[in-house]
Amino acid sequence: ISTHNFDLIITDLFMEGMNGLQLLSTIHADNPLLPVIILSGQA
Repeated sequence: ISTHNFDLIITDLFMEGMNGLQLLSTIHADNPLLPVIILSGQA
């Protein structure tokens, strides 16, 4: 993520290996102003 310029990240809450909240934490450690939308297909 740090090697590319993104305007917005859209991700799922439930993924293999890392959940959406862990990804959010990782993203915001490098770029705290990058907006992130977390979706869930679980209802």
